[in-house]
Amino acid sequence: MNIIIAECYAELGIAEKLIENIKGEIEMLRHARGIDRLIGIFKKKVKQNYQKIILLFDTEEGRIQFKYVNGILTRMGIETPRKNGITASVSKDGKTLVILSHPNIEEGFIRKYDKSTKAEKYKSKEGKKLIKDLIEKENRKSILG
Repeated sequence: MNIIIAECYAELGIAEKLIENIKGEIEMLRHARGIDRLIGIFKKKVKQNYQKIILLFDTEEGRIQFKYVNGILTRMGIETPRKNGITASVSKDGKTLVILSHPNIEEGFIRKYDKSTKAEKYKSKEGKKLIKDLIEKENRKSILG
């Protein structure tokens, strides 16, 4: 079994589009609603028999929060990305794929494609639908690879 755990609504929208592209490879999707809950869910799922775990979250704003996320990545054997945007890395054991975004994914990534909508809209349940529609409109291959 494989699982995707997404931190925020924008990342949840991306996760749902990934599932559509992967077609049947993912058996569970969880919306964590925050980095602490994402890590808690991840720790529980690691102990279960999942073949792969995909985490979607951001590097967080603020020095303390960034250090927290960096510590998590370091323990997983993943180097913290030095650039803005979205990066993907695999853990040392090869079981976890981390898709890591800029702290303000709504502004740093989505706003590139949708300058007319306020970023705050992407931070709500409506944002999940907006990002899915945006990926479809802008050609999912150019956004998701």
